[in-house]
Amino acid sequence: MSKGVSLELTADSKRILATWAKDKTGKVDRIIDLWLIRILAWMLRETMQAFDKGEQPGGAPWPPNVGTYAAHKASLGKNKPGIFSGALRRSPAQNKSINKTQKEAKIGSPLPYAPFIFYGTKTAPAFPYFPTVQHGEKYARTLFNELVRKHLA
Repeated sequence: MSKGVSLELTADSKRILATWAKDKTGKVDRIIDLWLIRILAWMLRETMQAFDKGEQPGGAPWPPNVGTYAAHKASLGKNKPGIFSGALRRSPAQNKSINKTQKEAKIGSPLPYAPFIFYGTKTAPAFPYFPTVQHGEKYARTLFNELVRKHLA
């Protein structure tokens, strides 16, 4: 996933690592694994919903389509902002990974035009489709605390 755009959520807080270092039962390892799987599923779900809702998860609505692109889409009966063929919408589901060693979950798009859609260009507005960092961190923190309470209580 060296090309394109990606979102990463990592378990790097000192409290998490300190708890994990003291664990001799393997429970925290299982919690981290479950946490990464659930975060990955959440990121994919939020990204797919961004295309359905026409807004960045945890962020602002997308701008309307512009210029000849909007006219071409309208002629095809596709009027949702930011969606044309669906390839970009599908690409994160095909480009996901979990690195248990580094405790990270990643999704991304290898499509060469993904960064131009996500960040925009001089002539086209941005259509950010991954969750905002703040939205992702809030979910990750809530989920981790929930899993710790459930499995370490």
